[in-house]
Amino acid sequence: MIWRRRGARRVDPVLARRRWRRWGVALVIGGGCALAFMAISAGLVRLPERDFAIRTVRIESTFERVRRQDIAAVVAPYAASGFFQVDLKAIRESLVAMPWIRSAAVRRVWPDTLYIAVVEEKPVARWGGSGLVNEQGEVFYPDDAERIGGGLPLLEGPPHAAKAVLVYYRAVTDQLAPLGLGVARLSVDARRARELTLSNGLHLTLGRRDADGQLRRFIHFYPAVMAGRTADIAAVDLRYTNGFALRWRPAAAQPQAAKKRGDAV
Repeated sequence: MIWRRRGARRVDPVLARRRWRRWGVALVIGGGCALAFMAISAGLVRLPERDFAIRTVRIESTFERVRRQDIAAVVAPYAASGFFQVDLKAIRESLVAMPWIRSAAVRRVWPDTLYIAVVEEKPVARWGGSGLVNEQGEVFYPDDAERIGGGLPLLEGPPHAAKAVLVYYRAVTDQLAPLGLGVARLSVDARRARELTLSNGLHLTLGRRDADGQLRRFIHFYPAVMAGRTADIAAVDLRYTNGFALRWRPAAAQPQAAKKRGDAV
């Protein structure tokens, strides 16, 4: 036995060696298991598929536009490769390629489950003749775009300008809301001239210069000049420096005063 100075704890060298030996064995075993798991996960070691098969595929989604069976059909060929060999990246890319899926998360859950969560596209407007615009201003083209987007506003503009057009649409919608008006159609051409069809059928034409000021002018005069005559007014041309022009519907009987103004205000 080895004794330390008075007041110190006695240490048995034989017990100490045994204790360190046990710790060493535990570290070696633990490190080996960790390295083996990393090698298996990286595909460096191939295990029998029958022993590590994927037996459960768990799919989470709102399932508004996407069907569970469609997702399962895409995943099935990959899942057959086994728990450690399944290509998560390939599954994710295949799912995102589906028209109504915006993003997908794919991961393994030990010991035999593949977990999949998909986020569906949420259309906020139509784009051109066959596209839809999501909340981020991105255009996608599902086969059923025409049927799904029937009640959505129509946005039109140059290619790759959907995000800017959506931002402008939202700004105009906020400005018109106090008047009880919405936007049914918004078109922006390559020169940034804008045309709007409002929820009451009124058509507005704005120039590419000072379009914001022109819209403010319409908002200012609409309650007093146009609100009570919307059934008679077909369009409002706001491309004037200090005024605007009204185009009356053919069947509307216009007051004599309006005729003398030449339909200009």
